[in-house]
Parts: sequence; C-alpha cells; structure tokens
Amino acid sequence: MKHSYKASIMATLALFMAAASGFASGPEYGATAAAAGVDAEISNIAMYKAFLSRLELSKPENASARTLFEQLMRASENHLRAFKTQLSKY
Repeated sequence: MKHSYKASIMATLALFMAAASGFASGPEYGATAAAAGVDAEISNIAMYKAFLSRLELSKPENASARTLFEQLMRASENHLRAFKTQLSKY
C-alpha cells in the first residue's frame, strides 16, 4: 500500500495534535503549530535554493549532493502545501 508524503504529514500532525491535546487545546494551538510549520518550510526551501545556487554543486563529482538537495527541497515544498492546507482549516 503506497502512502503519499502529504498523507503522512497530515497523519503525523493529527497524531501530534491528539497527543498534545492534554497539554494544549483549542484551535489556536493547531493554527500556531501549522503556522510554525509553514514558516519552517519556507526557510528550508530558501536554504536549499541557496545550496543549489553554489557553483560547487554544478560539478559532476557533486551530482549526488545536488540530487539530495533537490529531493529535500521537493519534500519541503510538499510539506509546505500540507501545512498550508492544515492552516486553512482554522
């Protein structure tokens, strides 16, 4: 059975919110967590773009590092969409 990253993030966020319900409750906490996730992923994407702009990563011997940063950036873009979706529910 295949799971999408978005479904995994949403499930993880739901579990976190359920576990944290004894400590913090109410929609303001979920919105705060989702907003923090949005901010973190925006920062991560900017960081990966900065890494990818470095000349060193254009060298053939660094192809695997470039691929890694591209994959991490795509993952952050997926996470950003998931956090924005969650945030839109509040």
